[in-house]
Amino acid sequence: MNPFFSLVIPIYNAEEYIEECLKSIQLQTFKNWEAICVIDGSPDNSILVCKKYAEFDKRFKIILQENQGAAVARNNGLVNAQGEYVHFVDPDDRLPNNQVYENIFRIINESNCDVIVGKSNYFQDSFDHFIEHGIGYDLIKENYNSLSFILEKKFFFALTSGANKLYRRSLLIDNNLLWPNVINEDDRWLPTVMNCSKKIVFIKEELYDVRRRAQSLTSTRTNSRMSRRGFEYMQTALENLELISKANISKLALMNGTEYYIQLYFTGLKMHRDYKGTENGTSNIVLYMKNSSNLKMKIVYLLSLLLGKKFVFKIMMRRYKIV
Repeated sequence: MNPFFSLVIPIYNAEEYIEECLKSIQLQTFKNWEAICVIDGSPDNSILVCKKYAEFDKRFKIILQENQGAAVARNNGLVNAQGEYVHFVDPDDRLPNNQVYENIFRIINESNCDVIVGKSNYFQDSFDHFIEHGIGYDLIKENYNSLSFILEKKFFFALTSGANKLYRRSLLIDNNLLWPNVINEDDRWLPTVMNCSKKIVFIKEELYDVRRRAQSLTSTRTNSRMSRRGFEYMQTALENLELISKANISKLALMNGTEYYIQLYFTGLKMHRDYKGTENGTSNIVLYMKNSSNLKMKIVYLLSLLLGKKFVFKIMMRRYKIV
């Protein structure tokens, strides 16, 4: 019998954390799952921890690959998954309780949804140090473009994290929805997934525990890393502005999404320049402002028709204090 849930776990240098993750999976009261541990060329002993679980529990499976990044590892796990639904789990995180999949199974049976969105809890370093709860709702939207619904409601949180969601595997496979190999892969991937989804369920139940590692956050704040992150935000904004301009979504969704991604673009450009990046941005961004309901953005777009988009783009850069 095929598993109902496939958990895909990309693993690199996670020896210190992976056992807590795997244990939270093994203790689930719902038993019909598989956990695919994709060892992404990890130089530490993460594989030994995974082998310990796989030796005594055949539901744990191991895939080895050369180091290519988390996105490639997730895609490798996805194409090898057998479950009806897929959950992408990071190795330093965990499931918050032992009834997560039992609850999710019940909700899926009742709703037959494409995507289910749960609530995350956030912790600092150790799971003993709680930070905050994520957002949770009790909503179902069916026979509708899920991206349109999210943008209409301004549920932008649903487009920024892939881990607090489960996805119908056939939705991802049939639409070739593979993870992009970029820094902010969640922001780039989720809008395309939601644009293909026709039924989405938001739940108030806790689905995921996130570990925010202070040391990891500190070590990534180099000029090169942060300027690249800003550049990736710019690219994400441009791709998603193009996506929503062509997608079959409502006018309200288009307006809300345009404002959100315009803001993301200039936030990314400022970050990129503040951390010594050399990209100057593209003035074509102002053309998307015609789809906004924001009066200031509308005025900027109209000014671009009179004065030229390059001139207006420079005004926008000054507004965001980008040098």
